[in-house]
Amino acid sequence: MKRIMATTILVMAVTSLIFGQMMNKKPAADKRPKAAASNAIKSGATIKLTFNGLLVFTFDEAQRICEIGVLKAKGHVLRIKERPELTEKLQTGNISIGIPGRNGLEGVTRFEALSSDGKTPRPFSRREGVDDPKDFRWAIDLEGAGFHNRELPLKHDFPPQSIIVRQGMFYTDKLIPVSQVLPNKRRKEIKIASPVGYTLHLNEGEKFVLSYGRAGEKLEITAAAGATHEMTILNTPERLPKAHDEITHFPHFYECVVEVPAGEEFGIERSKKLPPLSHSVSHRPSSQFLPAPFGDPDRPCPFVVLGKKTKGLPTPAQNAGQD
Repeated sequence: MKRIMATTILVMAVTSLIFGQMMNKKPAADKRPKAAASNAIKSGATIKLTFNGLLVFTFDEAQRICEIGVLKAKGHVLRIKERPELTEKLQTGNISIGIPGRNGLEGVTRFEALSSDGKTPRPFSRREGVDDPKDFRWAIDLEGAGFHNRELPLKHDFPPQSIIVRQGMFYTDKLIPVSQVLPNKRRKEIKIASPVGYTLHLNEGEKFVLSYGRAGEKLEITAAAGATHEMTILNTPERLPKAHDEITHFPHFYECVVEVPAGEEFGIERSKKLPPLSHSVSHRPSSQFLPAPFGDPDRPCPFVVLGKKTKGLPTPAQNAGQD
């Protein structure tokens, strides 16, 4: 019995010694060569824009630019949220966004998650938890699968105004839940991009230019080391109308943008999975209620893509000649 106890004590002592050495042992030095720290962000500036509201995105593949058609729908006002003093001048004339010195040298891209080969975009299924939440393809493509799945003819007077983007990358900024109303009136709960994000890197000293108005006025930002400039471009109502909780804006795309036979229209409405809203602002204590902006899950006012329009949109001058 004494021999067994002595053996047990010896084993415990050896185990304790080995465990103590493991705990005190310093990790082996990593002898792999370390990559040099990137100074890309420090050497310039980043422009970050978000777009939301009644806007129609097309991509001209030949010119590698994005052309965004602006709907002139009742109550909707094109504006830069952070620059309210420009709102009146933004209502007429096309808008151009980019770095003039790079025009023709590089174009616009869209973020699409890649397959395992690292080269080709992987199939997209609009399934949360499966598809990358930043993938641009969360946007509603009226001409794509899940909607009309064909090229749609434009109204003769669309667009009345365009935003031309010449460089940078578009991606999904946020996902919101909505009810997709099918032509047969059945509903489908889906997630969509709202708003869409855009980012552009400037080298130090480069100038970002947003030109606007019929007189060609300019908002210019010169890149400074490490700076990030953010702006929000909206085409949504500035104020909440009466019965604001029930309003839906998606029919404006059929009224102002595309020709679709009656009975074939899709709808996008507030998700039925969200809790009900009060029917009147006056019913809610002011201290507990802050009106949600249009474009959020409670009041979706989404943009759309026309994915089969690979040559962009006609200019307002071309539209005028179609009468």
